[in-house]
Amino acid sequence: MFRFWTVQHKSVLDIIEMNGYYQADISKSPFVIQSPPLEELYRFLLDSFNRYSVEKTLQRRLCRHVPGLSGRLF
Repeated sequence: MFRFWTVQHKSVLDIIEMNGYYQADISKSPFVIQSPPLEELYRFLLDSFNRYSVEKTLQRRLCRHVPGLSGRLF
C-alpha cells in the first residue's frame, strides 16, 4: 500500500476549502524554475496522487454497492 503526503502553504488549504479542489501550476514552482528537470518528477508525483485517489474512490463506491465485498478484493 502506498501513502502519499504533501506540505502546502495555508493559502492552498484555503482554496481547497473554498472550491473543493486545487489545481497547481507546476511550471510556476520556484523549484521548477530553479531546476526545470524537476517538472518531470513533479508531474510523476501528481499522476501518482491522482491515480491512487481515483482507485480508492472507485473501491469505496464498489464496496458500498456490492454487499460482502468490502476488504476482499483490495
